[in-house]
Amino acid sequence: MRKTIMMLAAILCCAMISTVFTACGSDDGDSPADNRATTYTFKLTVKAGTGADDQQDIVKTVVTMPKTNGETETQEFSEFIEEMSVQPAVNFNNLPGECSITISESLLPDADITQKEKYGVGLHYKLEVISYDANGRVIDYKVKEEDSHMIVPAANLTKLYPKSTTLKFTVDKSGKITQ
Repeated sequence: MRKTIMMLAAILCCAMISTVFTACGSDDGDSPADNRATTYTFKLTVKAGTGADDQQDIVKTVVTMPKTNGETETQEFSEFIEEMSVQPAVNFNNLPGECSITISESLLPDADITQKEKYGVGLHYKLEVISYDANGRVIDYKVKEEDSHMIVPAANLTKLYPKSTTLKFTVDKSGKITQ
């Protein structure tokens, strides 16, 4: 009888110890390091502005953006099919981070601006910036969008172009984006 009671006590003790260790465990599986901001990326979409029907015929658009290795990349758009998107091939992993993207516009060298009295020009751009944690979950997401278009007399086109627009944003260590 005594042997049976001791065996039941041992089994009960093991069950209680395993319950204590199980109750102390974490159910979420994420460590604080997994929730920390680790990367960010951006996507810039550029197209002719609403009503800017002549943009692709007379204006060259050049986008200069940073690459993840610190160099810059330049993409030229002289024809807009529908819209063009640019974004880095991989995410940036240097937090805090600061980024500057330049959209430059100039008249095409062979553009004959004497064909019309007025031209519809302008750009529509949308900049999306996203920061992620170590598990790829979004921490912050910001969008900046602008649609500029105008009807310009042909004689004033050379006063309007060349021009450039600079888009800047920062991502702090916690993943918060500021534009």
